[in-house]
Formats: sequence, structure tokens, C-alpha cells
Amino acid sequence: MNEVRLEFRNVTKRFRNPNNANLESITAVEGVSLKVKDGEVVSLIGPSGCGKSTLLNLASGLDKPSEGEVFVDAKRVAGPNAHVAFMLQKDLLLPWRSISENVELGLEIQGVSKSERNERALNWLRQCHLARSFKARRSQIF
Repeated sequence: MNEVRLEFRNVTKRFRNPNNANLESITAVEGVSLKVKDGEVVSLIGPSGCGKSTLLNLASGLDKPSEGEVFVDAKRVAGPNAHVAFMLQKDLLLPWRSISENVELGLEIQGVSKSERNERALNWLRQCHLARSFKARRSQIF
């Protein structure tokens, strides 16, 4: 089970200069080649602005590389990919939804039934030792 699940092949991402479109573009990442195999755990560590979030956005299909290619399960990433998800370090919970409703959001968008969403959310929360907060509002927990 050492198949490659995520691969960056010589990926570069440039952004237009937000202050002046006539100025040179800003290179966020350049020439990144990386393979992540099934079962591996990888951490992206570095200072603010070094390209960590850019790589995650490229892997999830939320952005496209300026050069190179990104693959998930040997398929080229050409747009948003339902098989890729990531959690940012910043708290991005929707405060008007309960913890379980926040966990269920992706399933809700996909049209999964309420009963299945509830069951799956509770299972995920149990795995993270957060089941006690299943119905609690965010403001009651944090």
C-alpha cells in the first residue's frame, strides 16, 4: 500500500502583484516536486507567506499552478476536488451553527440526508473525542 496519493510535479505558482498590475508577479512557490504516499503524514512548516496555503489550495483544486502539474490518486487536478480537504489553523467555524452542523456542512452541500449527516458527524466527533459537544453551540464550547 505505498501508492502515491498526492503528487506535485515541478509546480510553480505566481500571483499578479496586488499593488500594481504593471509590476512583476509574485512567486509563491517555485519548482516544487513532492510525492505523498498512502499512509504518510506530512506537515508543511514555515513562516507566514512561504507558500504553505498555496500548496494546499493547489492540491484541493481551489487554485491552478502557473507551471507544473498536481495529481491526486494519479489523476491530474483540474478543478475543485471532493477527495481533498484540509483544515486551516485559523478558527473558521460558522458561529451560528452547532459543532455537529459545522462538521456536517460538506455533506449537506453534497445533498446527504440529515440522518446520515448526523450519524457520520457523531462518528467523526467521537474519533476526535468531541462527542460531548455534538449538539452544543460553538459559543457554549469555546
